[in-house]
Amino acid sequence: MESAALSWDRKSPAQSWDKESEAMSWDRESAALSWDRECAALSWDRERAAISSDRNSADLSWDRESATLSRGRDCVALSWYRESATMSWNRETAILSWDRESAALSWDRERAALSWDRKSAALNWGREFEALSWDMESVALSWDMERAALSWHRQSEALSLDREVAALSCDRESEALSWDRDSASLIWDSESAAQSWDRESEALCLGKESAALRWDRESEALCWDRDCAALSWDMESVDLSWHRESAAVSWDRESEALCLGKESAALRWDRDSEALCWDRDCAALSWDMESVDLSWHRESAAVSWDRASAPLSWDRESAALSWDRECAALSRDMESAALSRDMESAALSGDSESTALSWDRENAALNWDMESAALSWDRKSVALSWDRQIEALSWDWVGVVLS
Repeated sequence: MESAALSWDRKSPAQSWDKESEAMSWDRESAALSWDRECAALSWDRERAAISSDRNSADLSWDRESATLSRGRDCVALSWYRESATMSWNRETAILSWDRESAALSWDRERAALSWDRKSAALNWGREFEALSWDMESVALSWDMERAALSWHRQSEALSLDREVAALSCDRESEALSWDRDSASLIWDSESAAQSWDRESEALCLGKESAALRWDRESEALCWDRDCAALSWDMESVDLSWHRESAAVSWDRESEALCLGKESAALRWDRDSEALCWDRDCAALSWDMESVDLSWHRESAAVSWDRASAPLSWDRESAALSWDRECAALSRDMESAALSRDMESAALSGDSESTALSWDRENAALNWDMESAALSWDRKSVALSWDRQIEALSWDWVGVVLS
């Protein structure tokens, strides 16, 4: 019991303990477990599945067949390996790498580089030259910070950007986009849908089949045409026109005129004369700001108003209403019911069939007749008379007669 060792063996399962080294080991067939306190190490192995730990170096390792896991405290490295799929990390260099078959991922903090590769699909990034590149079969993406160049390519679909020459180009079969800062020209083409920009002439053109859009800064004109539906805009004269079949809209800044035509329904605004006109079939609406004329006509139902002479007239079939400020005359006729008023002579007259009402300011006479019931008033003679059939009331101030 000097070494305080304990050992036990029954067939091949053996167990041993040693107090001096404070080591314990156990083995059953090939499954062995051992512990050592001096180096504070623990190891275990069953077949090839082995696990070991060492506190001094703070190493942890595990291996099952070819799948190994290891960790080291000195360099703070972590690595894992199963078949060809390996992962490793090191804190000093801050390197991370992972590989499964040909798909590899690596990271380096010193160079600040990141690289990833799966078969031919590779992604690389480096901070030193600040370059990013990615390739998937023929699909390649690359970025460079020094030249600030970006390029992307998939078969014939290529995109490239270069800051030095400030050129941008993209090509998808015949759909090409290109931009060049020197000439400041931008060109894009998708089959027949083409867009082009040129800084010298400052012209932008877009064409899609027959639908073409074009902008020119020299003449400051914008034009768009699809079939017969055309839109054009000009900055110099500030003309805007749009046309689809017969529905046309046009605007002109010089004359400040706006016109809309839809079949026979036309709407037009002119700021010079400040007139607004609209016509659909025979239903016409017109408005003039200078004379402040408003007129509307649909068939025989017409409305017109003029601020200058201040006449107001309305006619629907035979029902007419008219107003004139100059002579201050108001007349209304609804079938046979007519009402008229004149401010000059201050005459008011109303007639509905046989029911008549009349007023005259000059001789201050009021006459009203409802069938045979008549009422009349005259201020000059100060005469009041009322007659309803035989029931009559009359007053005369001059002769002071009351009957």
